[in-house]
Amino acid sequence: MLPEEKQAIEQRGPDNVDAYNLYLMARSYWLTGNGGDPRQQEAIERLTRRAVDLDPGYAQAWALLAVAQSSLHRVHVRAGDGGQAALDRALVLNPDLAEARALKAKMLADVGRHEEAAVEIAAALRLDPESYEVNVSRRLHQL
Repeated sequence: MLPEEKQAIEQRGPDNVDAYNLYLMARSYWLTGNGGDPRQQEAIERLTRRAVDLDPGYAQAWALLAVAQSSLHRVHVRAGDGGQAALDRALVLNPDLAEARALKAKMLADVGRHEEAAVEIAAALRLDPESYEVNVSRRLHQL
């Protein structure tokens, strides 16, 4: 078995098909919507919250929840932790989730911790060099 095949088998996907469908809807909103519209981020937050309620071990849904909360906090000045708790949960569940590592890099860059951010984005790129989310984060933040 190739290392990539072994890794794909070992990576944990969702246990609940409804959680997966909610995640896919939220990701579709994220990829095709207007990030400047708080209603889009709120819809993503609602969908991913429901997904993690159905499957609390679904790291990708936690990471996308963190993305929405981060945007709502940073761009739309909503109170809260800016997605930090959701991001921490995603990384506990899957420390090798490239999208979560990319968001961590973004959050570090936002507070001026650029060297740490560079380490995180490099790790995210090693984990999934083809990831749209990782590459967007790298380009947007010049990491």
